[in-house]
Amino acid sequence: MTATERAILRLGLDGDVADRIRDAYSEPHRRYHDLRHLEEVVGGIEGADDEILLAALFHDAVYDARRNDNEARSAELMRDLVPHAGDRAVQAILATQTHQTDDPAVELLLDADLAVLGRPWDGYAEYAAEIRAEYNHVPDDAFRTGRAGVLRRFLERPRIFRTERFALLETLARQNLERELRQL
Repeated sequence: MTATERAILRLGLDGDVADRIRDAYSEPHRRYHDLRHLEEVVGGIEGADDEILLAALFHDAVYDARRNDNEARSAELMRDLVPHAGDRAVQAILATQTHQTDDPAVELLLDADLAVLGRPWDGYAEYAAEIRAEYNHVPDDAFRTGRAGVLRRFLERPRIFRTERFALLETLARQNLERELRQL
């Protein structure tokens, strides 16, 4: 049983909700923000409280690289499908837009969402290529400019990972970000 399946079972989500989650992350335009990413994030926060686990399941449920309101739309979808979802779950999803929070439990979700940054280079390079594929509608020059800005913002932070669970990824993540930035 996958971490995602365990989370769905633990939260008591019905089959229709589970299907909607799987269908969302299986959309054909997704190259990175797919079922594999969902599994990595949910697996990375096992043991988290139910609200954070629910937020993890829905954090990228709506993903369209042409829009800038995916997080809000994901939170709205969660509220539509899981009416008892609390405000903390909504706030956790919204925090994935900026990757900033003061809630230690949400920090765990944010770190799990960014764990890909700390993969060995081959895995990181695959991730970067998948992100580029999701933004294939953006001309190369504009993509390089936008992507460089994202990478620099992460590098400017005192710490990318804020939880002890993910702190070991910090050095490799910084090396990967710097290497990708040089290659842009």
